[in-house]
Amino acid sequence: MQELNAHNKLAVKILNELIDVPEHIYCRALCKLLPELYLKENVSREELILIQELCYKAELALTNKQCVNYVTKLVDKIQDLLARMPTSEDEMSGSVTSDSQTHHSSAQADLIGPSLQVDMQVRKDGKSTTTDNNNANKSDVEMEDVDADVDFDAMRETLNDQNDPND
Repeated sequence: MQELNAHNKLAVKILNELIDVPEHIYCRALCKLLPELYLKENVSREELILIQELCYKAELALTNKQCVNYVTKLVDKIQDLLARMPTSEDEMSGSVTSDSQTHHSSAQADLIGPSLQVDMQVRKDGKSTTTDNNNANKSDVEMEDVDADVDFDAMRETLNDQNDPND
């Protein structure tokens, strides 16, 4: 539990550094993470996914083409690292869902991990007991998530196609 809090704090720190700054500073800060991601062997899957979600939000907000390229490179590096780690597809897609719940506040970003677990538990336990609440919650998430999910998958495929000629 403490380990996850440390990773959430890192994501919150990154988010706080990136929110109220001009695009070029935003992207410079993101690019500073590139060597850190390669050097940190003990970087966790949760940490990478949180950073990846922040990068995805950044890419949607950016207008400068050079800045978007920086963010795309960072997302690509994160994908490479995630591919080397034991991950479950369910957990990754669950994290993308939690992205729609993460607004520009450090308190919200701190809740990404726990909200993921709660959401999965509600879906498993709530099937027979709280169907109405589950459906209402699910539709809220889906409305926000559909665009993000489609764009994110397309971006990931593009990155994989560009950087994995052996595939």
